[in-house]
Amino acid sequence: MRLLEVRRTSGFRVACLFFATFGTASLALSGFLYLDTRSYGRKAAFEWVGWESKHLLSLAPHALRDRIDASEDFAEGGRPLVLFGPDHARRVGAPIPFPETAPVGRPFVLTQPAEHGSRTLFSQLSRLQSGECVLVSRSAKDLEALEKALVETFVWGMAATIVIGLVGAVIFGAGSLRQNDAITKAVERIMRGDLSERLPTRG
Repeated sequence: MRLLEVRRTSGFRVACLFFATFGTASLALSGFLYLDTRSYGRKAAFEWVGWESKHLLSLAPHALRDRIDASEDFAEGGRPLVLFGPDHARRVGAPIPFPETAPVGRPFVLTQPAEHGSRTLFSQLSRLQSGECVLVSRSAKDLEALEKALVETFVWGMAATIVIGLVGAVIFGAGSLRQNDAITKAVERIMRGDLSERLPTRG
């Protein structure tokens, strides 16, 4: 069997075509799942900061301060809260400076420097009647970890698909090549006068 000729067989080409079609469909599905999961995660995070902002604005001033002051203990845990004065100076809460360019009353993405690079926060800035501002944030760390896990899963899945597809194409091509060789040998025997020879129907 001439392995170098496997790629010329119809079986190998059909298997490669099937693999290419299946691989393209899998890649498109993986991309859709990644984007859909990412969009859902961001939407859920923004919904939470919006709900938490409304809840904090409904509290009395002393209750609001106590709530934000208590959150300072777990500010690094992923949901920091900050109370700013009318002069934009931090009064209480997580050590986050006032986001000067942030919109008021609408969610936005806030990037803050961290010990190792930077961290991303889904945030919303709300203004109180007193002129003070409340910043509600939620870390994007969990969502980023999920996105990374999805990408790694898709990469390994595509790698496995490529390997399986190539192995399958070689197997199909080798089968076609064996059948072609068997037919060629049978024809040669018939041409030499062996009329009892029959063309093989299977390789």
